[in-house]
Amino acid sequence: EREPYDAKGNKLYAEKRQDPETKFWKPTGVVRAKEGGEIVEPAYWLGKYSDMPHILSFLNESYQTIFEVLETDNEVAPLLGPFQTALKNRAMEQLEGMIGTLRVYTSRLATKESYWIFHRDGDDFDLKVSDPKNPSYLLIANDPEMESIIGALNALILNRLVTRVNTGQGKN
Repeated sequence: EREPYDAKGNKLYAEKRQDPETKFWKPTGVVRAKEGGEIVEPAYWLGKYSDMPHILSFLNESYQTIFEVLETDNEVAPLLGPFQTALKNRAMEQLEGMIGTLRVYTSRLATKESYWIFHRDGDDFDLKVSDPKNPSYLLIANDPEMESIIGALNALILNRLVTRVNTGQGKN
């Protein structure tokens, strides 16, 4: 379930309708500043269960469940065509080849340590390390014996960090 927010972090209201077939509530694409208020464009969307531990756990659900959930997202639904066709035609070997490979690689990331680091409700910190009002350091380490796992997690952090550094808040 994703919720829209404005640039200041204020929650907006996304209109939803219930799909008659799946009974899932799907966004209509209309976002308002408040219930019944003017239509606005959200700055970003945050998913309630979009942190890494939830996503990795979600990948272990049945194909049917995965597709039903992903179909509720208007941006993702059009990308599911080849996967849905394989599922409807019961081409399980083809489907397993497409998704099974992803599951194999991501299963190595599903450790209690990575879940602890990447869960949403913990001692979160801001990745805006170049914020002049609150400058900070970010130390990232690796272990040669676990490089394939930790390297992927470090890449995830660095990818997110790139969007936060030098965002125009003074001299960075």
